[in-house]
Amino acid sequence: TYLFANRCKRNCDATVNPSEGLLLETEIDTAESAAMAEARYQWYVYERDEQEGKSVWKEVIATDDTKINQLHLLENTLHPGNTYKVSVVGMVPGRTNGYSELVFSVNIPPSGGSCSVDPTRGYSDETIFSFKCEGWTDKDLPLSYEFQYQNSYGVVSLLYDGIAPVFFTKLPLGDVENNFTLDFQVKIFDSHKTYSTSNVDVKVCENIKV
Repeated sequence: TYLFANRCKRNCDATVNPSEGLLLETEIDTAESAAMAEARYQWYVYERDEQEGKSVWKEVIATDDTKINQLHLLENTLHPGNTYKVSVVGMVPGRTNGYSELVFSVNIPPSGGSCSVDPTRGYSDETIFSFKCEGWTDKDLPLSYEFQYQNSYGVVSLLYDGIAPVFFTKLPLGDVENNFTLDFQVKIFDSHKTYSTSNVDVKVCENIKV
């Protein structure tokens, strides 16, 4: 016989953050290195579903027989607010199959709010833009905010990271090919770092000195 355990290795808060990847690992407690080397695994992921007033587990992922003792679920694979069960069957030649499962809930990101900018149009390196977020709610407080923009080359510039929902800044020139629109985004985090995003439309034109 051997002990068989399914453990969380990444994203292991009381509720799972859907914005981050989840890494689970199975460990076999055996002194026989040969048994470890020959072990194989079968992973299953179930989502709790309500059908006709009853709670049932619906299979959403199943892996082929594999030597890999880890299961990696990418970010945004799991649905906020839902409950999941991950089970794994461990198979070692000459031994009875082992079984382990882990049940967890997925955190819900902040909701119900909006973010805006005043003015919505201005000039690069001259106009002071006022960004404001309001109405966001979540049970996991405090909320925090990241104000950032992405240039046409895909480079993200973080301008502010903190608990204040208001931010003032000058901005660089917007995308000339997109009518000078700057790709500006705000991330709203709860205390577990689960976040929602709010895109803000702002045009930053070139200030032509006469």
